[in-house]
Amino acid sequence: MTTGSAPCGAAAAGQILQVGGRRRQNAVTVLLAVLVGAVALLALAAGPSLAGSEDPEASVHTPWPAPGALVPAGEGELGAYLHTPAGVESVAITLGGEPAVDVRRGPPEPQRGTPVRVPVELSPGTHEVRVAFTDAEGRAASRTWEVTATGRSHRRLAGDERVGTAVAVASDAFPEPASAGAAVLARADDFADALTGAPLAAAVDGPLLLTGRDGLPDVTASELGRVLHDGATVHLLGGPAALGEEVVRAVAALGFEPVRHAGADRVATAAEVAGVLPRTEEVLVASAADFPDALAASVPAARDGLPVLLTEPDGLPEATTRVLGDLKPSRATVIGGPAAVSDAALGQLAASVDEVERVAGPDRYATAVAVLEARYPDPSAVSLASGAAFPDALAGAPHAAAQGQPVLLTAPDELSAPTAEALRVHRPVRLDVYGGPAAIAESVVDAGVAAAEDGPGAPRSTGGWPASGATVSSLAPMRVDTDRRLDPTRSSLHVELSGFEVPGEVELAAEGAGLVFRPAESRLEPAPDTPHPLRLTAALVDVEGRRTHHVVELSYLRPDPHFATAPPVELLLPSRGVEMIGYHQANHHGAQQQIPRGTAIPTLTLASRGRETGSRTAADVVADPAEEVLAPATGTVVRGGTYLLYCAYTDEFVVIEPDARPGWEVKVLHVHGLGVEVGDRVEAGRTVIADGPRPLPFASQVDAHSNDRDWPHVHVEVVDPSVPTPPGRGC
Repeated sequence: MTTGSAPCGAAAAGQILQVGGRRRQNAVTVLLAVLVGAVALLALAAGPSLAGSEDPEASVHTPWPAPGALVPAGEGELGAYLHTPAGVESVAITLGGEPAVDVRRGPPEPQRGTPVRVPVELSPGTHEVRVAFTDAEGRAASRTWEVTATGRSHRRLAGDERVGTAVAVASDAFPEPASAGAAVLARADDFADALTGAPLAAAVDGPLLLTGRDGLPDVTASELGRVLHDGATVHLLGGPAALGEEVVRAVAALGFEPVRHAGADRVATAAEVAGVLPRTEEVLVASAADFPDALAASVPAARDGLPVLLTEPDGLPEATTRVLGDLKPSRATVIGGPAAVSDAALGQLAASVDEVERVAGPDRYATAVAVLEARYPDPSAVSLASGAAFPDALAGAPHAAAQGQPVLLTAPDELSAPTAEALRVHRPVRLDVYGGPAAIAESVVDAGVAAAEDGPGAPRSTGGWPASGATVSSLAPMRVDTDRRLDPTRSSLHVELSGFEVPGEVELAAEGAGLVFRPAESRLEPAPDTPHPLRLTAALVDVEGRRTHHVVELSYLRPDPHFATAPPVELLLPSRGVEMIGYHQANHHGAQQQIPRGTAIPTLTLASRGRETGSRTAADVVADPAEEVLAPATGTVVRGGTYLLYCAYTDEFVVIEPDARPGWEVKVLHVHGLGVEVGDRVEAGRTVIADGPRPLPFASQVDAHSNDRDWPHVHVEVVDPSVPTPPGRGC
């Protein structure tokens, strides 16, 4: 017997050994929830068995705050959902062993249960919460978990976009009308002339606002009118190529006096600004080639009245050398490493000043931390801005300087490691965040507060799966790794999907250094092609009782399982974890052209293999090696076993006769651990037919397009065996 088709480019299939195989459960379950109507809310099905239950038919689920969460101290609320087939008879909630009063019971919600909540006043520290209830038929269930309250806080200063954020920062710094002495205007979409504006703004006691090149935005004009008195000066950074004459005329039309500070280039503009500042014994020097180091320098510069001069990486420009001769400072501090400002440039600086010092880290985030360490020995508050773009940090620099706090930088979607460590070490009580969630995600802000709360001796998360910010299509076991052993009695890992708890078990990772969440089975399935927020909340407590709060924000996107049609046969994804699909030419002349359906899974058609078949007569589905292989079509197993791929490599296959077209064959190749036998009925997308996809000992055509995650692929094709195929080499 042969499969009738060479797998993924093989000339012919070799000898096949029939496998008896063991049977598996046909229903493959997924730990998710159904979409209720047209509203993107996920409902928990009736009857799951959840941790903490004393009766399998009663449970306390989806507690809030989530187990292990870090929440603000003060007024708050505790609660949970109660699931039972009967009515709730009595409920008790305790906080730290003390009964809570004013427990409020909401009406039962379809498929969710009865919500109960209680208002509380949380003092800083870790608190034990317990919810217990008895239903009308005597069933009892309870749930105990811990939450930590922190006195640390954060506030976000943001507008709709960068221009609006600058206005929000200005409004906070100068809340009273006509309270600023002057204002500074910089271009919103180019950092070239703006980098040295913060010391100027501090010197004139005014905000740094942003504008377009060819006109003054309405929101900026309105803020100028609010914060300045009539006739006040507005300083414009850069020449007409940076800020056009339309901006000058708009400022004058508002009743203010525009004053332009400009040189031939950004370096010369910085020199011009330095020339109007009061003379000091020190100057700060940063690279003109990029913005992060100059922004890190601008905050202490604004606080201490120091000019920021710019240099090219390989040497001092003439304009900078000239202004150093005019100012005659005795000390220069270079912000940034040798890649930003070379040692040769430092040597040139040494010819103009008595003392030269470098403050730097290995990257922009570490350099901002180095500035903090050098200039802010014990900050009680810290400002946080994006290190990926300049406008929010630029506008925030004078604000931070006036508050006496440094600015740290972070990546938009993940708290940068040097910044996190600085927050742990210094433990500020407040974070001022410049920019909206698109600039710095809310999860990053939460991670910053958590780092400050946890302190320097707490455990560290060293990775895990999935990574924060990822989009996943499977709830495979999820893992958080740590740098030390954890106490299993105090540590926790809680998973919620669209705000509802995913049931499962938590265990220690290998050698106790981390936690693993293993989802339990559920009858529920998610709405396909709809993103659902997935949140992992972990309390990582080491054996000495030191605690870290760790949150991973993800997006779950279950693709439409119907990925293609070979009329009349519908094909469903053969795995719950799929990265991509690559279509290619099959070897068998009876292989049917597959018509891709709309799905969240990336698809492409691979380059021609020079065969006389359609370009999409086979599909290579790149799949998670940890996930089982599912039947891609409903029907009956007619063959299955092992064969020699390329006449050299052992492989396994399954052939299904589809109900939609008796006599045709749906072939599934490159699997291992067959779990079905000839004659078995299989259901598309549900029946497990093998343990997983088989990694191949060579690079396949589709591998060049995957994300190098070492995921193998499953080959799927639909064949009309009555169509003859010319003989191949065989084995």
